[in-house]
Amino acid sequence: MKRITSCLLLTAFSLSVASPVLADGAVKSRSQMDPRYQWRLEDIYPSGAAWQKDWKEVKSQTEALAKYEGKLLSSPRTLLAFLVAYESACVKLSRLFEYAQRGSDQDTSVSSFDALVGKSEVLFKDVSAATAFLSPEIARMTEKKLAQFVAQEPKLKNYRQFLSNAIRQGRHTLPKEQEALLAQSGEVMGVPENAFGKLADTDLKFPTIKDESGKDTELSEGRYISLLESDKREVRKNAYVGLLSTYGAVNNTMAALLNGQVKAHVFNRTVRKYPSAIAAALDNENIPIKVYDSLVSTVNEGLPTLHRYYALRKQVLNLPEQRPYDWSVALVPGSKMEFPFEEGKKIINEALAPLGQEYLKVLNKGFDSRWVDVYENKGKRSGAYSASVYGVHPYVLQSYSGTYWDLSTLAHEMGHAVNGYFSQTSNNFFNADNPIFVAEVASQTNEILLMDYLLKKTTDRKQRLFLLCQYADGIIGSIFRQTQYAEFEKTIHQKADGGETLTSDFLNGTWNSILKKYAGPANTLEPESRFGWSRVPHFYYNFYVYKYSTSYAASLAMAEKIEKEGQPAARKYLRFLKAGSSKYPVQLLQEAGIDLTTPQPVKTTVKKFGEIVDQIEALSKEIYAGR
Repeated sequence: MKRITSCLLLTAFSLSVASPVLADGAVKSRSQMDPRYQWRLEDIYPSGAAWQKDWKEVKSQTEALAKYEGKLLSSPRTLLAFLVAYESACVKLSRLFEYAQRGSDQDTSVSSFDALVGKSEVLFKDVSAATAFLSPEIARMTEKKLAQFVAQEPKLKNYRQFLSNAIRQGRHTLPKEQEALLAQSGEVMGVPENAFGKLADTDLKFPTIKDESGKDTELSEGRYISLLESDKREVRKNAYVGLLSTYGAVNNTMAALLNGQVKAHVFNRTVRKYPSAIAAALDNENIPIKVYDSLVSTVNEGLPTLHRYYALRKQVLNLPEQRPYDWSVALVPGSKMEFPFEEGKKIINEALAPLGQEYLKVLNKGFDSRWVDVYENKGKRSGAYSASVYGVHPYVLQSYSGTYWDLSTLAHEMGHAVNGYFSQTSNNFFNADNPIFVAEVASQTNEILLMDYLLKKTTDRKQRLFLLCQYADGIIGSIFRQTQYAEFEKTIHQKADGGETLTSDFLNGTWNSILKKYAGPANTLEPESRFGWSRVPHFYYNFYVYKYSTSYAASLAMAEKIEKEGQPAARKYLRFLKAGSSKYPVQLLQEAGIDLTTPQPVKTTVKKFGEIVDQIEALSKEIYAGR
């Protein structure tokens, strides 16, 4: 069973009408928020008793599934019977976990949901252990044998990709007893990630700083981005230094947690006989390592363009020296665009109109049926994500504040949600999971369509400059910064592969060295910059971040096709969204006309970035002529 979650570190303190902030500047509790802007957990389970009922049913199904051991290949009918029963258990198990985890994420201080998360994870471990024979038995099949089974029992065709993938990974599948042992270790392997989440979202106490109006504001991950966009440099600096110094105060603890998680990745690759941790991680989606390496090398070739943009920002902002907390401030003071949530929904509808009515119908179903948990509340998990619950609907978490980035993030996460809805209503459970490698195309295509729409609508030069800067920052965030993260992730895994410990000094130094390379000569880092790695939850997800970059390159190509070709391209795109994991990700993209095994899509995106920088430079000269 695969968990369907995707995060994005783009959230901000809310400025919109349904403010999540009390008069004294403190963040509201969940019970103080307007429920119209909160998701409906009861769509998964109407009560705790219903959750317990499914838990007991899966517990019972686990015993029945174990009786198939040694019999899967006895006949096509037996194999089909097992897969149907196994799918039923996995669907329920998925719902059990998603209900518990969404409940925990909406308020991490409520421990009762943590207890349910624990129970569902233990049950997941039990199901995995009871069915540990599945992969070893399927691994003994050949594609020829599978074809014979499908011919004798046509209903097995629904599970062919699932079975073919198990056959492909057979050489890394362990004997049943060892698979059962690994399944039992799953809960332990997840401890570093869980501990990081509790520390970052609940236990860390961030300082109170003055906002733009001089009002005391409790710093939080949810407020961080909007504070970095402040026109007052002191506010930006205090937010940046205040946040990172808080992580720096627990630097050794953060290093121990990340070291533990990376060691778990190395343990997994070792016992499964992969040559490296990255090889093990990428093989899950059958991604060639050359895709990863090509991304890093191609983006590094494009760093001079990034450095040129940073130098341009420094010049336009008239800064004696540029610091990381200056990267998000608008080049045109006072030009920030704000989008209250209800207005944002309308804009997203208009921007995504090229995708057609079938797409918009699902999009608005999500808005109207409370799929989205909109605003920040005390204890709410930071960041944003979409999590699809099979047979129910997707859930979207955000801390919406009305900035452009919030609007873009909403379009991004709703892209995941609509993709999840299409995929889950078009496939069985095993084929419904959208691999992140292609799922990000669904989200980032929305971001690009939104930006292109806004650029076409605006006639104000300063607003246009603001949007072009956001476009550039979006490419920086998705292509350059995520590749920077990917470099860091590969480097620390290589060290761990060699049997070494990831100390705080090593992590700080490696992070700072890579960050300095990407920042270029126009920037000066802060002493606290070296702690930046410790606030990135994605490093616990096992080679996740590079997919944002490869997907953005694919998304740019996809959006251009839709804008140029119209409905024929949109219909082809919808077929892509409905495919789920019925084929391998690289193949799905190749069928859509995009080949990420070559450097061309990334080169095209870097070239696009250069063209945007050219426009920013020209427009800046017009606006600031004679300054």
